[in-house]
Amino acid sequence: MESRYFRYSISAALARAMGTSHFWRDLYHLFLTISWPRFLALIALIYIAVNALFALAYLAGGNCLENARPGSSSDSFFFSVDTIATVGFGSVYPCTFYANISDGRFQLTTNVSMM
Repeated sequence: MESRYFRYSISAALARAMGTSHFWRDLYHLFLTISWPRFLALIALIYIAVNALFALAYLAGGNCLENARPGSSSDSFFFSVDTIATVGFGSVYPCTFYANISDGRFQLTTNVSMM
């Protein structure tokens, strides 16, 4: 039976060998020790970045959102905001297979990240 120290020393050695900084090794500790304004700013930045990434995916699908203006980045962005907030799609909803696949990946990503 291996000890807890042995497992930790291997993971720490692996992180050092890969050249990862201390910042990435303990994100939980970072979140506990930063100030509230920085924490909230970081969460807002992550939220906006994830929604923007999926808005780009919806834009790449062409006219894949029903009742959205073709090529509208704001409609795509706010559709992803509505999806992550699970408030309902309203009058904009996925109308192609590509949009449904993108929406499924988005739901999977956000649900797994909340675990």
